[in-house]
Amino acid sequence: MAVTIKQIAQLAGVSRGTVDRALNKRGGVNPEVEKRIMEIAESLGYKPNIVAKSLAMHSQNHTIGLVVCSEGNDFFSEVYRGIDTAADEIKDFGFRVLTRKMRGFDIDEQLRHIDELEQTGIHGLAVMPINDTRIKDRLNQLTQNGTPVVALNVDIEGADNITYVGCDYTVSGQTAGAMMGLVTGGKGRVLIATGSHKLLGHQMRVAGFTDVLKTEYPS
Repeated sequence: MAVTIKQIAQLAGVSRGTVDRALNKRGGVNPEVEKRIMEIAESLGYKPNIVAKSLAMHSQNHTIGLVVCSEGNDFFSEVYRGIDTAADEIKDFGFRVLTRKMRGFDIDEQLRHIDELEQTGIHGLAVMPINDTRIKDRLNQLTQNGTPVVALNVDIEGADNITYVGCDYTVSGQTAGAMMGLVTGGKGRVLIATGSHKLLGHQMRVAGFTDVLKTEYPS
């Protein structure tokens, strides 16, 4: 796990702002304290957070909205750990994260969360999008209005997101299909138990799985 400014600050007994000034040679730090900070950073193998440095160059007091279909899903405990770590790293640069959690895949509920976040004046949105035309149109509207959108964990068809952060679900399905072919010897009846067809990623995973069975293990 990457070493953070917060960890260095705790070990040095100073504020994160002091550590930031020392590491970036901004001045205003006692020479002895700066030396101690630099020694701790070097011993821990600290590397600058390029994202945080980039954010520091932009206007302060920005809000990032986050909408995820996560209630009751233990998988997201690790995702939230990453989100919390990132949020902690950038909050000193004037950024905050507003999170809206959903249980299941209700389109109207997701639209409502997006609307609420937009009304708060968010400067960017990360969303686990339901693969639906109304969601796509709403996200494209945000993009056209100057609010960048990132698809998180699952992608969506036809949306002008700046990027997608997640795995290749087709390859995941193909991998599972190949493993199933091997363990069954290429013969038998297979039942697929998956999540929701409202999510593009789940559709892609099933498609990758069945394609491998049809082409490599037709029996």
